[in-house]
Amino acid sequence: RWVRAAAAACIAVAAAGGVVTWRVVADHRPSATSTSGTSMDDVLAAPDMEKATGAVGDGTVKAMYAPSQRATVVSVENLPPTDHRTGYQVWITVDGRKKSAGMVHGADTSSVIMTDMSRPADVSLSVEPMTGSPQPTSPMVVQFPIP
Repeated sequence: RWVRAAAAACIAVAAAGGVVTWRVVADHRPSATSTSGTSMDDVLAAPDMEKATGAVGDGTVKAMYAPSQRATVVSVENLPPTDHRTGYQVWITVDGRKKSAGMVHGADTSSVIMTDMSRPADVSLSVEPMTGSPQPTSPMVVQFPIP
C-alpha cells in the first residue's frame, strides 16, 4: 500500500515540476544528471560557478549557481535530524517565486540540482512531509541570498 502511495506522489511531483528537474543523491552515488544533460559535476566545475552558504544548527547548506549551466546545486551536510515522516525541502527563489528543488534528509550528506533556470535570488529550507509540498507549509529554517 505505501509503495503505491509513494509511486503516486512521485508522479505528482514530476508532473508539477514542469521544465524544472530535481534529483536527490547521496554522496556515495554517482553525480546526478538532469534531463537537460547538466550534471552536478558540470555545475561544480563551471568557471563561473558562484557559491553561497547557510547554517542550520551545526549543519551546513551550500548553494552553487553556474550561469553558464543555468543550474543550481544545493548540498547539505549534518542537518539536525527530523522525524521519519519529514525532511528538509529545498526551495530556490527564481523570478520572484519559490520553487521546490527537492527533499533532503537531516543528518545526511545529500544534494539536489535544479536546471533550466535563471539566476536564483535565494535558497531556503523548510521541514515538510517526505513526499514534499507544492509550497512551503512551515517556517524556513534557513534562508540566504545567492550573490
